[in-house]
Amino acid sequence: MTLELLQAVARTQSITRGAEQVQLAIAAASKRISELEVRLGLRLFVRRPRGVESTAACRSLLKHVSNIRTALQALDREAFEISQGVAGILRFAVCGETAIEGLPRHLAEFLQKHPRITIQVVRHGSEAVADSLIRGDADLGIFLAPTVDARIQTWPYAQGRWELLFPRSHPLSGNRRITVKELLEFNLVGVRREPLSGHLNGAAASLGLPLHSPLDATSDDAIAALVGANAGVGLVTDAWAARLAIGHGLERAPLDEPWAHYELVLGVARAEPISMAARALLEALRASASSTLPRRQSS
Repeated sequence: MTLELLQAVARTQSITRGAEQVQLAIAAASKRISELEVRLGLRLFVRRPRGVESTAACRSLLKHVSNIRTALQALDREAFEISQGVAGILRFAVCGETAIEGLPRHLAEFLQKHPRITIQVVRHGSEAVADSLIRGDADLGIFLAPTVDARIQTWPYAQGRWELLFPRSHPLSGNRRITVKELLEFNLVGVRREPLSGHLNGAAASLGLPLHSPLDATSDDAIAALVGANAGVGLVTDAWAARLAIGHGLERAPLDEPWAHYELVLGVARAEPISMAARALLEALRASASSTLPRRQSS
């Protein structure tokens, strides 16, 4: 109540109106402010004939009040969730650039243990997943690294690699491993996804070769369909490469470059304390990843 009163008085520049907004008697409000000034050893307001004026110390303190109130609200929410059992709606943003093997099973197992949680899964590009975490539109996300932002805390979740798809009659047919220099001789499909795009453009620039991608798509299935129509050589994730090759009658081969490997990370926004439901899912997914990934500190 004291923090709300402080904000109300500073906002209205009046102890009377501030007290009214928090439904407190004027005398009690004045006493609370005086006691807070004594406790802090700071003068928070300058009394004027027609109201009060916030001091520099008050304005500095108000910058922290919002964070304090957010933490207290999170504490209240967690206390309620503990008393009721973990429950709630969890917004989970997942990158659409790659299939994430094992994720559906992990989510199903989690929901069996926590039947009072509802998970709303939305798919975006990796950069959009990160943005949704920062904006507070998602509680938890999975996206391709490196999406570096100090406002997001991340943990490793899965690893994979980019593979190539091409028709069985293609000049690359029969090659077990293909370098980027060989790849750049052909039209490419599926190259605009990060961080793949940055690697390919960097490699093309260092080799002094052009990168041809007159027709592109962002989903693995659409890329395979274009490759089957002889639009070019497709780059897809290994999670999808085998089934797409079979489904579209194509050949697949790994890209023989050190940067052809990718990493998926779990992320949450640092600014807001996450709910117990989000924390429970985060811990469950980290546990499921720990058996296949080397240990690494969160970033």
